[in-house]
Amino acid sequence: MISERMKINCDLLKGELLINLKQNLKMSKITKKRLQRAASIATTGATVLWLSGVSMLMPAMAATYANGTLLKGSSSDIWVVNNNMKAPVRSAAVFNDSGYNWSSIKTVSDTALNAVPTADLIKTATNPDVYRLEKNFKRKLASIEIFNSYSLDWNKISTVSQPVMDSFSYAPIYQKSGDSGLYWRDSNNVLHQFMTMDAFTSNGYQTRDLIVVNASEFGSFAIGSTITSAPSTPSTPSTSGGLTVALASDTPVAGVAVESASRVWFTKVNFTASGGDATITGLVVQRTGLADD
Repeated sequence: MISERMKINCDLLKGELLINLKQNLKMSKITKKRLQRAASIATTGATVLWLSGVSMLMPAMAATYANGTLLKGSSSDIWVVNNNMKAPVRSAAVFNDSGYNWSSIKTVSDTALNAVPTADLIKTATNPDVYRLEKNFKRKLASIEIFNSYSLDWNKISTVSQPVMDSFSYAPIYQKSGDSGLYWRDSNNVLHQFMTMDAFTSNGYQTRDLIVVNASEFGSFAIGSTITSAPSTPSTPSTSGGLTVALASDTPVAGVAVESASRVWFTKVNFTASGGDATITGLVVQRTGLADD
């Protein structure tokens, strides 16, 4: 049996619960409105920051260009885009031989140009061989296994014209990763080890041109004879009288000429006639050292 007093207490308790429930609902609505307002302010702030130029602090996104697009920035360098990567067109001759049109060059900001990745894997449209570019030299990756051993991306190969491909010289100096040996590559893709550092430097090479390859790629080369000294200096040809021949004092020092280069000065000689005029009917130049291939 419930007394009148207990009934009153129950009614009071019920009333307090209803009041607390209403207060909680009211606070919940206020909290929701505050959160909505905060989100609105944050969105508006982000929009204002974006429009005010704060977005310029974000990395530039590379534009998408059609294959064959010719680009240049503030310098005179010209680039050709393929597969959304750029490769340098290294001379006017390469540009013309590739069949490019000078009026088709698109000038962009340096920021936009730099946003386009530079290709380090190239091939031509008519040859499946893939070449890797490093230190402005090219080298052919001789197999799929070698390509994969570097964890390279098959989707990051840029197709270039044959003149652009030919404008890159083959890397001349190699070193196996983890080994101190230095090797010169000949035109037959055979490596020849320099036995001393003096032999390396006296042949006109510098370590800045050195290409380090992994064991997989190094194993694709044949190994030839070693290089023990600098190229020998040609002796002055003997004459029967009336004409002397000697190296000029300003003859170029020993150096390295890139493959397929032309008009590279390598020797200057002085011809001196005595006792009257002399007629020269022929001149024979003997190639020695690393050039003797």
